[in-house]
Amino acid sequence: MAKILSFLVTSLFSDLLALSYLQCIVSQSTGFSLKLIRNDSPESPLYRGELTHLERFRRMVESSKSRAHFLQFLGKIAEGNSTTFPDVIRLPVIPFTYIFTVDVSLGTPSRKRTLIFDTGSEFIWTQCMPCIYCFPQIQPPFDPKKSSSYKKLLPNQRFSKQFNCTTNGCTYNVIYGSGQSSQGIASFETFTFQSNSRVPETISEVAFGCGNNNRGRYPRNTSISGLLGMDKSPISLVRQLGSRIRSRFSYCFPPFSSPPQPTFLSHIEQRAYNEIEKAFIAHFARFNLTRVNLGPFLSLCYRLPQSFSNFPNMTFHFQGANLEVALGSLFYTENNNFCLAMVGNRGITVLGAYQQQNVRFIYDLANEQLSFAREDCSKDKA
Repeated sequence: MAKILSFLVTSLFSDLLALSYLQCIVSQSTGFSLKLIRNDSPESPLYRGELTHLERFRRMVESSKSRAHFLQFLGKIAEGNSTTFPDVIRLPVIPFTYIFTVDVSLGTPSRKRTLIFDTGSEFIWTQCMPCIYCFPQIQPPFDPKKSSSYKKLLPNQRFSKQFNCTTNGCTYNVIYGSGQSSQGIASFETFTFQSNSRVPETISEVAFGCGNNNRGRYPRNTSISGLLGMDKSPISLVRQLGSRIRSRFSYCFPPFSSPPQPTFLSHIEQRAYNEIEKAFIAHFARFNLTRVNLGPFLSLCYRLPQSFSNFPNMTFHFQGANLEVALGSLFYTENNNFCLAMVGNRGITVLGAYQQQNVRFIYDLANEQLSFAREDCSKDKA
């Protein structure tokens, strides 16, 4: 196998990730992790079983493009090593297009909520009674009157500066680039997560939004009831847990080898992508392969001859580290055709989940560092 291509990547964004497990690294004997399930998995409540593998793959390309555009938009606004984690909490997570969901328990007594998991959002919220407007969901909206641990967030309390506060309390209003929005009461509540030891891990007084006016497009008959923000803001879940998890979390993707297979792709800045594609075309020209057109989303596809094995690999160069992309993470194969599993993008470079299989990524928010190491991610089970 020839290594024909390497290039410098100056930015890494993982908001596209179809995560398998997310772990929050802890300094003591507690912690938590999130089990994330791809939206094209039969385990997902949003799974569409009638789609072919190629149709799923095209949907992933389209949704990853949307996410890349959204990340680029956020970027413009912003302009104005160990791999062993013995003590972790685990949370089931399920995705919707390029957004993923986690199952958490909320309140006392606890009740399960399914929240969209988003590394690009700052806030946690769920639909609450009484509803001014709530989108339809399978579970009844959370009723704060039925929870003994529910509290309204008041002025001069922790996190109050992050909300709109008056003498009567604090409110929030969030609007997302995809068109959804939520308004409601800033609150505190007890959250319960599945732990690594199978004993539920309870965290009290987590700031979240009790959403009474929630609008936007959601799937019909969905179990989704809100959103779990995981970015660097003070009111994201990661920041609220803070020293409990040393402001770090990690994930590790097992190989996408069982149906449904496709997931999100890397988006490479267009000039760099043009050079990548040029190099791959030159490589495959040596073997007289036939180019095929599989639609507008994937620009470099070939007919796959029987027993063909002369695939190249590729390396991303970061400051201080290299990430070699394995063969199974570089090309997508379907119906005797194969395609380069990345696309060009006019703007930012986004490293998609497809290129991250069997690699553990560790996010250290306190030190603003990203680390990664190759690992057998199939052993990373909840």
